[in-house]
Amino acid sequence: MFIFYILLSCILLYISITITSLIKRKFIFQRFEHIHSILEQSKITAFNKIFGDKILVQKSSGFKINSKELEIIQREFLNFVFLSCGTKILKDLKYIYGDLDSLSIILLNQLSQKIIVVESDIDKYQNTE
Repeated sequence: MFIFYILLSCILLYISITITSLIKRKFIFQRFEHIHSILEQSKITAFNKIFGDKILVQKSSGFKINSKELEIIQREFLNFVFLSCGTKILKDLKYIYGDLDSLSIILLNQLSQKIIVVESDIDKYQNTE
């Protein structure tokens, strides 16, 4: 009889954990649009800060961004995005993307693409003068 109660309590515990997890998942995915808009605004703000501080200075002096400088820019970009999102949004993003490494790869890919576009636009503008 004692084993039956232990087994029953384990089943009930598993069901309650599963239900809690499903409720949390539903709540986060209902808020996804809000979470995503905060992430997008954080990316824009971070890029504008990085662009003014690092990229524009490099390009105006006529130099290409080398790999070491790109790593510094990427690190600063990620730090700024994560700080400006806040801990609650960051926790939700971890839940959505699995971990921060996955999210970081996506963000850094987007940053690299944006840097390439901006560099080519600057080069076109400088060549027309």
